[in-house]
Amino acid sequence: MILDTNDEDNTDLSEEETDEETVIEEHELILSTTAKHYLPKGDWYDFYTNQRLEGKQFVEVDVDLAHIPMYILAGSTIPMYPVQQYVGAIRIELVTLKVYFDAEQDFFESVFFEDNGDGYDYKSSLTKENYTYRIFIQESEPSKFFLTQFVEDYRNVSYQFLIQVIGLPFTPTICELDGQPYPFEQTNWVSLTCPSSFESLVLR
Repeated sequence: MILDTNDEDNTDLSEEETDEETVIEEHELILSTTAKHYLPKGDWYDFYTNQRLEGKQFVEVDVDLAHIPMYILAGSTIPMYPVQQYVGAIRIELVTLKVYFDAEQDFFESVFFEDNGDGYDYKSSLTKENYTYRIFIQESEPSKFFLTQFVEDYRNVSYQFLIQVIGLPFTPTICELDGQPYPFEQTNWVSLTCPSSFESLVLR
């Protein structure tokens, strides 16, 4: 669902001063290419740089023709598919999950609905063979991070997840996937490749 920021939080009077922002499904904020924008309540990550900014303030944005300013709400889990020209152009083997850390909320839920990618089944009755419905729940403590997945997986999904946890305030030394030690990489974020059927991820 696409909303104007005034619809997203009509208690914030500062949002009445601008009509250039658009919210997508509560988790993504798309901005026009003007230089000054208002971030609604919550913390936000710059999609391109991963810089974290506090909400309820105006920010100055350097823009060019190649990028539309976009911010992701802290706590969100955003799936990213490989680029393809049309549905079925390539075999999807890896889907990136960008997970944006949020220290302000103990519980944050994101939904990932996936169908066959074409047709109009979503407008009528979906059958159990042609969709996947995933819920990702992020929870955090001062030195622990939890990501839990609940899934109704009826499609024949063969891809893996590349999970990128962005913005952790600590450097983890232990990663557990479904209760077992699991390898990970630490660069500017934590990353690991795992089965898309995983149930729980813990970093500490």
